[in-house]
Amino acid sequence: MPKIIRILELLETLAATNVGGSDKVTELTATLQRLQMESKLKDQKQQEEIDIVEAAWKDETRGLMETVATLEEDNRKLTQLLTEKLEEENDNLVKYSASEQQMASVSKLQEQIQKQRDEIRVRNRLIEEKNAESEALQSQVNRLGKLNVDIRRKVAVLEVQGKNLIQQKSELEAKLQTKPKLITDMKIRSGSSPSTMEPVEVDAAAPSISQWPGDPLLANKLVIDLSDPNRPRYTLQELQEVLNDRNKLKAECFLLEEELRFYRGFVCS
Repeated sequence: MPKIIRILELLETLAATNVGGSDKVTELTATLQRLQMESKLKDQKQQEEIDIVEAAWKDETRGLMETVATLEEDNRKLTQLLTEKLEEENDNLVKYSASEQQMASVSKLQEQIQKQRDEIRVRNRLIEEKNAESEALQSQVNRLGKLNVDIRRKVAVLEVQGKNLIQQKSELEAKLQTKPKLITDMKIRSGSSPSTMEPVEVDAAAPSISQWPGDPLLANKLVIDLSDPNRPRYTLQELQEVLNDRNKLKAECFLLEEELRFYRGFVCS
């Protein structure tokens, strides 16, 4: 809370003196542009890395699929060969007893078939793992894409707020520049009077206002010495408008700086 009060005091000082406000807005605008450029570069870098990973994964998956196809073809051939051998052996069993060499050959073929099946299972499991990794990567890509869209939207909102803030500051400065003309008009009106004292309409209930003791026409009037440098120069409504504009600009500047700090921390991380 003290930090927020300190920021409000600084913004109040900037708005009161009309010095440094434009530089602050310019700095905020430049910071927005820099953050937008950094976000765009980061998006491009992330997309390039994702493209590289996807290309490598596709190449590896293609190689695994070709290997699986080759193993399946070998398995089919071995199965066909084993079937032929078994049929041949069954035909020969009627006439001849199986020799030890033939049994060893059949056993060897069976071992080869089992080995091929084990390799196929390992390859299939590896393909499933790669598919899971690909799905996780795609999910991360989608999440980053949504996050980048949200960041671009918020940066655009900040740019619009910055432009509105600049326009409001210009309008406030224009209002403040019209005040000297009001003072000049008051001096001109006072010059046409034989006295240097000019009555101004005020609220009768306002404190520290003395009643004119003599002339009843000056009752409930505040007498102002035009030669007094500390005399009132603005109406209460004008001062309230200026203060309201100042408070509004202070609040918008504070919110804008909070948003910039948030996105600056996000881009740096």
